[in-house]
Amino acid sequence: MTKKQDDKLKKFLERLKKEDEENEDENEELQRFKISTTETNKILEIEKWEKGQHQLHIKMTYESGYVIVDLEPYLDKSYTEEEGIDVNNSDFWIDEEDLENPTNSYEFIPDIPESEQQNIIKLYEKELNKGLIEKGWNHISRELWFKGKLEIEETEW
Repeated sequence: MTKKQDDKLKKFLERLKKEDEENEDENEELQRFKISTTETNKILEIEKWEKGQHQLHIKMTYESGYVIVDLEPYLDKSYTEEEGIDVNNSDFWIDEEDLENPTNSYEFIPDIPESEQQNIIKLYEKELNKGLIEKGWNHISRELWFKGKLEIEETEW
């Protein structure tokens, strides 16, 4: 790279940094958006864990709750109430969440003996993620689905 190209690149990076700093100040004043469901039991969280060749899917259906995100959700014509939206894997960042009264179900892939399943479930219900991690389980992913008719409210940060 020539000296002239290097200088141009430096100026460009400085300008980008300055714009980022200005945008940070503006973003602090931006609104956040609260997403909630209008019906009960329409929030589904799926945590996937693995240990060796085994997988554990923990499905939690919440009676109610909400998330607050940093961008307004854009639900176009492709959104269906039946399929919903995975707010954890969308274009926005979850700033806060409040999910209430979960009902859990567990799926082991491939199936393992019932007694071992019960031990793992008891461990999870007692110590949550920490217990699974201590027993060698690795967290793979988390999905957080909001289904049905959604209520989206603008809220202050």
